[in-house]
Amino acid sequence: MKKMRWFFWTLVMLNAVAAYWFSSAADHRRDASSALTAGNTIAYGQDVPELKLWNEAPAESLVPDDGVIESKGIVEVTPQEESVPEEMRGAPVVQQPLCRLVGPFNTEGLAKVRLALGDQMNEIRVISKEEIVNEGYWLIISPSDTKDEAESVLINLRQREIDSFLITDGEYRNGITLGVFSEKENADSYQENLKKKGVESLLIPRTQVEQRSWLQLSDEKKYAKNITVIGSTLGLEDSVPGPEYAVPCQAGD
Repeated sequence: MKKMRWFFWTLVMLNAVAAYWFSSAADHRRDASSALTAGNTIAYGQDVPELKLWNEAPAESLVPDDGVIESKGIVEVTPQEESVPEEMRGAPVVQQPLCRLVGPFNTEGLAKVRLALGDQMNEIRVISKEEIVNEGYWLIISPSDTKDEAESVLINLRQREIDSFLITDGEYRNGITLGVFSEKENADSYQENLKKKGVESLLIPRTQVEQRSWLQLSDEKKYAKNITVIGSTLGLEDSVPGPEYAVPCQAGD
């Protein structure tokens, strides 16, 4: 019986010690928490702002009451308008009229066209310009220093039955001409044959400046038929192009 009472009072003592220990620990934690939150304590009943994440807030709540959102760090660049002279503003765009050119005609051909068209030529502009015309290829032997030397070369060529003539004036004076060819291929071939015989020669393109003329038709339907007939008569069918060759009209003679 005594043992039971002793055991009972031992349990009571242990419970009392445990209660005191747990109570002291709770007071210690509460004091530490109070020290950390000193000066930031919110009294009971005070309004506390509600914390919401952006994805939880409604869209209208993100816009200020005045409807203006301030943007920092973003600069909007407005393209500068092209400056247009005041006198050109609102001016209508005038499209340049198109004409058809027929030609080219050399001096003789243009004279025939003028004669055939008669008074109609008074209403047709003539556009003329100078062009370099190829008239063939000249095969020569380079000029000698003196006429005597040139004649000696000429005699030697004729003894070998090579057609040749002395050039007596001009840029190639005292040279020897071996012929004029209309086609370059023929000139190249003959030059190669002479080279095999030991004769060195020069191939010179023959050109001259000629005036070429075109008829500018502003009213194609009015003149096209007559121009076509004239082109056919002169053998100039290729000089009468179709309407797709229209060009901006220009001033003429």
